Amino acid sequence: MYCTQCGTRLDEGMAFCPSCGKQIVSAGNAEETQALGSAAATQAIGAQPTQPAAATQAIGAQPTQPAQAGYPAQPIQPAAARPGYPAQPARPAQAGAAVQQGISPIAIAAGAIAAIIVIAALLFFFVFKPGQAQVESAGSSTPAAGTATASTSAASASAAATSAASASNTAASTSAASSTSAASSDNAKAEQLAATQKAAVNTMSNAGMQVFTGTVRVTTIAERGADKGIADFANDKQQLVFLELDTTQNIGGRLAGDQGKEAVRSGDSISFGSRCSSAAAPYDGKHVTVAAYQSDLWFPSDIAGALYTVTGDAYVVYADGEAPVMTAAPSPTTPVVEVEKPKPQPAPQQSSGSYMLPDSSSRAYSYSELSNLSDYQLYIARNEIYARHGRMFNRQDLRDYFNAQSWYSGRIAADSFDDGVLNSTEVANIKTIREIEQQRNSSYL
Repeated sequence: MYCTQCGTRLDEGMAFCPSCGKQIVSAGNAEETQALGSAAATQAIGAQPTQPAAATQAIGAQPTQPAQAGYPAQPIQPAAARPGYPAQPARPAQAGAAVQQGISPIAIAAGAIAAIIVIAALLFFFVFKPGQAQVESAGSSTPAAGTATASTSAASASAAATSAASASNTAASTSAASSTSAASSDNAKAEQLAATQKAAVNTMSNAGMQVFTGTVRVTTIAERGADKGIADFANDKQQLVFLELDTTQNIGGRLAGDQGKEAVRSGDSISFGSRCSSAAAPYDGKHVTVAAYQSDLWFPSDIAGALYTVTGDAYVVYADGEAPVMTAAPSPTTPVVEVEKPKPQPAPQQSSGSYMLPDSSSRAYSYSELSNLSDYQLYIARNEIYARHGRMFNRQDLRDYFNAQSWYSGRIAADSFDDGVLNSTEVANIKTIREIEQQRNSSYL
């Protein structure tokens, strides 16, 4: 005989399995239990009751014990044949009693435990579901921790990116604010400079001065003559500082050949006179604003008018982008009055072998010395310097005068004469004579 639970071979008369502790049920009881169970099941479903197991045994059927895995089916001995157990009388089939006798306490306990577990599981699932979620989260601490770490890292990276973006935005805002502030400061300075320049121009205008704008040019008379296509000045290396006006416009000045009367003429350039040329020369190539009194500007009466429109005292007020250098109007050099110019004087009585300026090639005459000469004498003295180098003249009065001098020998045509033969002393004397003539508005210019 074998244990129906664990398959251990059992000796006759054993009440419990020595391996698993299962109660050993006798063959007779087993048959009764099986029969009663079948009868109870049949009655439960309304079928006809079958013959009890005892009847089956009575007609000679040999019952067997169900085969266990790995073991052959064993015939079940009748209860009366097992020693130690009395024969049981036949009883009516009672399902409840048969079930109570056939089910072991261990099976009942196991079923009860299983039922309790199922009920507890259902209660736990339906009643404590939120708590379970929290338990599961806590129970899976490793992945949660990993997720939390990843989330923390992501949050840190996001915070760092946000901080960097914030810092970048702050820097950009600061830079933009600085740029805006610098631009505002530059605009304020530009506005202040423009206001200062405008105030200076207004001051000059209110004083009766003319205001011009143009570009300062520094060149020589020869270069200016070449630009104008005039050959008469090809050899004149004297410096010329003039203002090239932005546009041709009306200029007020005085007529050198008409007793100094004031007039207005259209012109494109103003030559800075000897009093202002040195102050204007540093502005060579710069765009400037210039002011001049009409009485201090002269329209030339000779060929010099081909080099520039007017000449005289013109003052640079300011250069573009720079603060004014003049904020107060100067006094006019020549009073604004119309005067009748003196008539040309006859040549002074002198021998044919004398000079108007005997030392003109070796000594620079002063302004005061030359101021003692008349306009005609200055006219002769200036051209005498050229005549001593053999220059010929186009004007008849000059030809007549120098041809009468014993020392004169005209051999170089006026158009071919090279001013380069003049030394620095002679050039200085010519310049001083011109200044006095311009100041007097000499009719011999």
